[in-house]
Amino acid sequence: MISRYRPKLFLAFCGFVLLASAASAEPISRDKVFVMDGDTIIVTNDGNMQHYRDNEIRLLDFDTPEITRAKCPSEYERGIKAAARLLELISSGGQLDLTEAKCACRPEDFGGRRCNLGRRCGRLTVSGVDVGKTLIAEGYAVAFVCEGTKCPPEPSWCEGKPAKDKAPGRGAAGTK
Repeated sequence: MISRYRPKLFLAFCGFVLLASAASAEPISRDKVFVMDGDTIIVTNDGNMQHYRDNEIRLLDFDTPEITRAKCPSEYERGIKAAARLLELISSGGQLDLTEAKCACRPEDFGGRRCNLGRRCGRLTVSGVDVGKTLIAEGYAVAFVCEGTKCPPEPSWCEGKPAKDKAPGRGAAGTK
């Protein structure tokens, strides 16, 4: 006879395993990682560039200049340099570990374009060092940490342009 509590215990156990695995770092192979820009990578299953939006990982707690959505030539140039430095870090030979993390979005927006353009969020380390901390220390990025579903103003990478506020639920950085 199966107890009526067993299915509930099983589901609770599965939920615990999922939560524990989502919070732990997973080693990844560098031949399956592509740099999209200085704070976004693509992780593919088979190592080719064909991917879906949910293969894109927005790296958390820092922001780099944009490449595809640059607002001025200076931002574009700085974005290319940040992406190149991230590629150097990934290619350096150290062990890569990716930890998926919660994006700073409203629950109803997860997985959609309103939540980080449909990308997942995570932290990438090379030989145990967070790539965001390295990029910040080297001047390629700035700290960008969200609280709950509210993010700080986007930095302005163009001279003379004010920073734009991030709307709630549009955050890309992790929550504290």
